[in-house]
Amino acid sequence: MMLALSTRQPSAWAVFHAEKGIENRRWPWPHELPLPCRILIHASSALNEYDFGSAGIFGITGQWPPRAEALPLGAIVGAVTVSDCVVDHDSPWFAGPFGFVLETPALLPRPVPCRGQRGIWEIPADVEREVRELARGLRQ
Repeated sequence: MMLALSTRQPSAWAVFHAEKGIENRRWPWPHELPLPCRILIHASSALNEYDFGSAGIFGITGQWPPRAEALPLGAIVGAVTVSDCVVDHDSPWFAGPFGFVLETPALLPRPVPCRGQRGIWEIPADVEREVRELARGLRQ
């Protein structure tokens, strides 16, 4: 069983390319899932237009995402380890109220199309097979 977390672009891109070590949520990490926990990052089919239209966090970090049309949508893009759930953090990426601390990001060689869900969710078996095949040899 592989679990995933959906996030809008360019946030998913930033996890793997701009050292985004925090994923902000309005809800805490589920208590039934022990930490640390390896999960997949799913780029949802929707964009966060705010992140493209203003300097925001990308202006602070100095790392800008590609144009919106160049980013994968509706796909599993990589994996991370969630090591903690915090309510305060010194990262410029932290906005709260909860932040999942992300470590050891591993980008897949190519996105794997998949429909996303809310919360932490289990990916379908066919997607899991494809992700496992692509992930062979990636440092976990």
